[in-house]
Amino acid sequence: MPTEWQQLWQDFHQALAQPASSRAAWLLAHCGPDQARHRQLSELLASHANTDHPLDQDWARLLETFPVGPAPQSGEVLGHWRLLEPIGEGGMGQIWLVARCDGEFDKLAALKWITPQAAAVGSDAQFLRERQFLARLEHPNIASLLDGGHDHHGRPYLVMEYVQGEPLTRWCDRRACDWRQRLRLLRTVIDAVACAHSQMVAHLDLKPGNVLVTAEAVPMLLDFGIARSLSGGAPGNEGSSLWAFTPSYASPEQLRGQPAGVASDVYALGLMLFELLAGDLPFDLPESVPAERNRLLQDLVPPPLRAVGRASGCARRLPADLDWVIARALAWDTDRRYASVRELGDDLEAVLDLRPVRARPSNWHYHARRFLRRRWRWVAVVAAFSVVTVGLLVRLLEQGERNAELLVSTRIDRERAEHTVAFLSELFQHADRTGNGGQELLARDVLARGRAELAERRDLAASARVVLLNSLSTVYRNLGDYPAATALIEDAMRLLPNVDSRPLEAETLENLGTLRALTGDARAAQAPLERSLALRRAALDPAPIAVAAVAEKVAANLQTLGEHQAAGVLFHEAWDLRLRWRPDDRVALA
Repeated sequence: MPTEWQQLWQDFHQALAQPASSRAAWLLAHCGPDQARHRQLSELLASHANTDHPLDQDWARLLETFPVGPAPQSGEVLGHWRLLEPIGEGGMGQIWLVARCDGEFDKLAALKWITPQAAAVGSDAQFLRERQFLARLEHPNIASLLDGGHDHHGRPYLVMEYVQGEPLTRWCDRRACDWRQRLRLLRTVIDAVACAHSQMVAHLDLKPGNVLVTAEAVPMLLDFGIARSLSGGAPGNEGSSLWAFTPSYASPEQLRGQPAGVASDVYALGLMLFELLAGDLPFDLPESVPAERNRLLQDLVPPPLRAVGRASGCARRLPADLDWVIARALAWDTDRRYASVRELGDDLEAVLDLRPVRARPSNWHYHARRFLRRRWRWVAVVAAFSVVTVGLLVRLLEQGERNAELLVSTRIDRERAEHTVAFLSELFQHADRTGNGGQELLARDVLARGRAELAERRDLAASARVVLLNSLSTVYRNLGDYPAATALIEDAMRLLPNVDSRPLEAETLENLGTLRALTGDARAAQAPLERSLALRRAALDPAPIAVAAVAEKVAANLQTLGEHQAAGVLFHEAWDLRLRWRPDDRVALA
């Protein structure tokens, strides 16, 4: 909430924005019954209209009245540097191209020299703060301070690294950079700003003109003229002057005259991001006093990037996540912005890597889409592998006698094997076109028919029926039809008391546990898997590889339940068995 004085100051600027002819009516409507506020605003407006006092004159005209020293000349020497030519001028200083002239070495640099007018109104203290800030900053993308001192008239100057380049937006447009290239450049700038923040320095005048990009595509951050210390309470670090920032890139708190810091730099970087991608700033506001501009910003949200013109070279379809990033960076309320420029940079990195951004509300649909876009090649390989696997299963189902041989364990007697072969032979006769009027049945149709026929057969022994139920359940499980697979394996479990076969019981329990684990019920899967492992171990002639396979399933399920130590013991057991009995199976060992 603004203080009473801040509110009065904002009301004063709003009154100034009204036409002179309707200002009195505006005051009456705005103040209402508050006569004290009406009187204060009226006195302020009357004082503002009085321009007799020198301090009420136009700043530019007022500064012209200050005495100035002789203009600097090319060839003049300051310290170790010789002035060559002026290359820029701002509100507070002149910038000259200079050359080292003490004979120690040859080097070009940029010398920034406070103007006599700015020194006359006390801006030299702010200039000295800039010099001190630059002395603290060491980053490959921040123009470094080389030297500093005072001229013959006592005015301070600083010598910086000379950067030959173009403003960020112009450099990108001239080379028709795509949106990814633009994001990477801005990401580098954000790293430089983050470095400044880590040294407790806020820039407070971030804009494309203060970022020059060299011919080698290296962005360099310049001009810490209105920078402010973030340490707080240090003498001489009172913050930037209200008139010194660039209004188009100023944050709402700067426009309100409140202390500015990290959040203001986040806001300015958000504006730069939008301008880089859209070719213009997001808010088309008329020239007005800061308080009025702040009031207008409060009700505005940045438009979607796809709804505005794009900068030259940008992709036709920008990621929607960028709109969320920009909206968060440009939030009017500082508490809703990114807490740091590093968070903003991390979200830009996430956009480039097709990862979820923190600026966007999170849900599983969003994360799944990002995963598929990021790992589409891997997903395609898995899908292709799944199709091939299903194809192989269908082919195995079409080869009845061979399939029966694979289904029947060597531990199961010949009688059950014969029943199994007979059943599968009859089952696959249904898939023959000659028996179906020339129509070719799908694998699922064959499975459904076989499942129904198995339920009607009364001539099969319990052991043969359990074998077939296990086999059909495994096929349904591999096809992803878990309900059908579960129903079949539960039928097999009900028949187990009538079957005297430890291997068949172990196989059925293993299939039941595997199904429960696949459907997400790890706790219910643990008991049948452990019982199956115990039966495998207790067999008269234990099969080491079969024991290893079940041990791995039990260990994986324990890992899901968070029992990592117990899982580790079983994984080691499986490793030892496979290494001893099947060392050439590198895939299983891996």
